[in-house]
Amino acid sequence: MKRGTDYWSEYIVHIPLPTAFPDPEHHAKLLANVRYLLLVGSLMRPRRLANLCESKFGLKKLGTYFNIVDHYEICDREYCVEIVDLGLESGETMAIVSHGIGGSGAEIVIKEMRALIHKLVQEVDEAGYSVAVGTATHSAGGIDMEVLVKSA
Repeated sequence: MKRGTDYWSEYIVHIPLPTAFPDPEHHAKLLANVRYLLLVGSLMRPRRLANLCESKFGLKKLGTYFNIVDHYEICDREYCVEIVDLGLESGETMAIVSHGIGGSGAEIVIKEMRALIHKLVQEVDEAGYSVAVGTATHSAGGIDMEVLVKSA
């Protein structure tokens, strides 16, 4: 496995490129159809939400793209990325991404997400298409994850 900023994606700054992993083809396939991103604030939530998507909604969990626990030698960023098949005819998938409070901090991710969304909207607009962007938020107390997933 290889570590360093040479393997970071230009679109999502803290996600290592597939070439940083021992099996780059597998990791590239996990990202290939991601069209939706659910950003959560806890390191453990992506896995919990992916399991919830599978058990409650009948969606298929495709796997973990990155988890600091499993891939600490690639990157020191405290986050986890789970990929879920949405069951759409198009094959589009969703990445559930979280950041911990460690060295990177959730506030950095939120700033990156705003920049990523701005870039995406700009590129879609330049291509002559339209895009709708929305958010769903809930207070930290008493979060019902099923409601959050449905509203997102």
